Amino acid sequence: MVNIIETKNLIKKYQDGDSTVMALDNISMSLPVNESMVIIGTSGSGKTTLLQLLGGLDYPSSGEVVINNQIINKLNDNDLSNFRNKTIGFVFQFFHLQDYLTAKENVALPLLLNGQNQESAFQRAEELLKQVHMEHRINHTPTKMSGGEMQRVAIARALANDPKIIMADEPTGNLDRANAENVLDIFDEISKRNGVSVLMITHDEAMADRYEHVLHLDKGKLK
Repeated sequence: MVNIIETKNLIKKYQDGDSTVMALDNISMSLPVNESMVIIGTSGSGKTTLLQLLGGLDYPSSGEVVINNQIINKLNDNDLSNFRNKTIGFVFQFFHLQDYLTAKENVALPLLLNGQNQESAFQRAEELLKQVHMEHRINHTPTKMSGGEMQRVAIARALANDPKIIMADEPTGNLDRANAENVLDIFDEISKRNGVSVLMITHDEAMADRYEHVLHLDKGKLK
């Protein structure tokens, strides 16, 4: 089985004054291509640190992070940024949408920043918003949307550059249960339709029942 994500003996340490904090302790894990995984842990368990390393937002102290057959922690900052932009789409708990832009403009923004012309960027944005069932909000700004709707727009934006992986940090953390389930359904749909692997971190144990691939992280170690 081919893996889209693999870590080997991953360690992340921080210095806190005279003390060394072991944020991640010898993490080895993998996620097969086109499948989904949820990493569950309480606050302080190391799950956000792990997501940052997997997403190329930070470097490990030792070990390897292999994404799509590329050892990303051996890349320099510029190459890592380019790889990240082409390979990974990020979804965050707090959406990070631009309040003054419409849903279509928010989704098109990464494409415009990469040099795509406005017509094709807006066409792509509309297609993605339809995929996440937000065609009725294409011309609405985030201030006129519910939390669940904003998260769906954020998912569409994460798909803009046709990534191979979606990495989501507490994507249901600000949503009620009904909206949370709707967002998870959207992740399932886009994984199947687009052939995208999905990796989520959460503190919500109830999410474990939905997924075959589940990891539990506690004090920097896999349980």
